[in-house]
Amino acid sequence: MIEKLKQYEELVTNRDLLSSRKAELIAAVIPAEVKAEIDAIEAELDPEIEEMDEKIAALAKELKNYVASTGEKLVGDRYQVIFTKPRKSWDNKALEGYAVAHPEILAFQKVGKPGASIRARGRS
Repeated sequence: MIEKLKQYEELVTNRDLLSSRKAELIAAVIPAEVKAEIDAIEAELDPEIEEMDEKIAALAKELKNYVASTGEKLVGDRYQVIFTKPRKSWDNKALEGYAVAHPEILAFQKVGKPGASIRARGRS
């Protein structure tokens, strides 16, 4: 299976190199004056977009806090804010200790399926 992981790593690396090459080729065909105009547009509009993003985040937080505290559902034309009941959790370490003396509690234990994720490793 380590060979499959190496194949995965190689494919991701090659995809990233191809994406970089694509960006370089696109940048190379954009005339300097067009690039300057694009930069000017970004310089003009990016601060406004960032400001809007901050306002959106603040309003989203306010809406979520309202719905979480009232349980009320808010429905708009394009978005809705839905109440989510609090999730319950248990102290597994303490329950496992308790189960040593009271094994009957293990009848109520559910064990899910194992999972896996692919994560990039830190580079040194």
